[in-house]
Amino acid sequence: MVQSVVLVLFLVLFAAVKASPQARPGCGSGWRLAFEETGNGAWTDRWFLEGEQASVKYVDEALELRAGPTPLEDESHTVLWTRDVFEGDICVEYDFTRLDANYGYPSVNILYLQATGIGGPDSPVDISASSDRRRVPHMRSYYLFMNTLHISYATTGSKRGNYIAARRYPAESDASFPIDTLIAPLYEDVVLFEPGKTYRIVAEKRGTLLSFVAYRDGKRNEFSWELSVAENVKCGRVGLRQMWTRQSRYSGFRIYVRDGLLESTRVS
Repeated sequence: MVQSVVLVLFLVLFAAVKASPQARPGCGSGWRLAFEETGNGAWTDRWFLEGEQASVKYVDEALELRAGPTPLEDESHTVLWTRDVFEGDICVEYDFTRLDANYGYPSVNILYLQATGIGGPDSPVDISASSDRRRVPHMRSYYLFMNTLHISYATTGSKRGNYIAARRYPAESDASFPIDTLIAPLYEDVVLFEPGKTYRIVAEKRGTLLSFVAYRDGKRNEFSWELSVAENVKCGRVGLRQMWTRQSRYSGFRIYVRDGLLESTRVS
């Protein structure tokens, strides 16, 4: 009798474990949700946009960001910034789908983590106060005048593409940007982010470690960088940059913190 009961309990537990869905990759335990994009309401309640040729809209509760249409034209870049500011360790998770199929020229998607201005009248710490200066989102307006971490992915180019890189702004000059902002290692020949396929992204900055993980079809692709060689970025906004012609869908976009969430700052 006892053996029969034990057997029944074992079968019930086995069936429950077998039926339970596999945990969805994400930021995991120990984090506090600080920002969530629900795909409803007005996107301007949570974000502000730089780039006059770009567009943002909700489609099936996902956020679609489309940069301007002209290749190799600075006016066609765009950056979408959170209105909220995040402090301390941070983790960002979202489903990313590339909607464009542009390969013949350089183009990059970038995730900015905790961006602020470098200070002064031309670059106030609160980047929303200088947003009008970036109506044309020249790349140099960011890497020369902002303090932030940068992760580039879904990269293309006829000479150099398929890489994932981390950078630390600001650069000392235009000429030095490629070298003095790069955080080793540079990951090359990364064949991911095919158009029309959805990848689960988890990007985390914890202490002096920065990581970027892309999941698809049960495969985990992790890229990481040690930040101890650079002054740590501690507080700022999260941004999504797309170069000319890039079109992307972001769903399930959430930001988690450990140390806190500062009061959001709004732009008119």
